[in-house]
Amino acid sequence: MLMFFLRDSYVVTVKNERLTFTTADLLNVKTLENPVGKGQFVGGRILVTVPGNRTAQIQALQHTIEIACEDYLGTVSSAVYRPSSVPLNALTFHPNEKVELVIQPESASQALLEKSLESGS
Repeated sequence: MLMFFLRDSYVVTVKNERLTFTTADLLNVKTLENPVGKGQFVGGRILVTVPGNRTAQIQALQHTIEIACEDYLGTVSSAVYRPSSVPLNALTFHPNEKVELVIQPESASQALLEKSLESGS
């Protein structure tokens, strides 16, 4: 697994919500120069690449991703992501992240049609 940084912003859209984040939002950047203190919470995202073509595994939900970090005392903390077959209804985001509501193209076309029908055009 390889962590990386962003040159620009990265956008994730689920239904009508769009989350935009930048390098400053990444956990590895936030903790690079400022170590996490005892009992302190630092929220952020971790973007990684996994070598090889994993498309079939991802589509079949046959994978887990474990992220581990070591504190200054050598204590390892980890979390495991297991995929779910239940589709996302909304984005999961942190309070400090920027989330926008967006109108999908189909919804925008429908809204324009309804508006023109209302105005009698």
